[in-house]
Amino acid sequence: MEIRDLQERLHDEQLLAGDKAYLNEKLKKCLEEGRELVRFIDAIEDHSIREIILCRFADGNNWEKVAFRTGSCSKDAVRRRCERFLKGTETKKFPRKTIRECPCNVLKRP
Repeated sequence: MEIRDLQERLHDEQLLAGDKAYLNEKLKKCLEEGRELVRFIDAIEDHSIREIILCRFADGNNWEKVAFRTGSCSKDAVRRRCERFLKGTETKKFPRKTIRECPCNVLKRP
């Protein structure tokens, strides 16, 4: 191997190490946010709202299936109820976008 090849290989390995550190940091942040979301959801006193949120965001169901699973009369009623709840609890810590788009599988139920 030539010196140039070794230098390029070393450079590539350094880039990969930097990418790995960056991804590990992002993963750590994502998992912590996920744990905070789980604590937030566990603290919801209203069982039906908690079930709606879990069914929609943890299980990934559409509103129609959420309505069916929770025994609601319509998908629109369930959606509005969820949106009213989230709007009332919206904080800088947990904006609605965070709950809807959690990239980790932290919220997935077994």
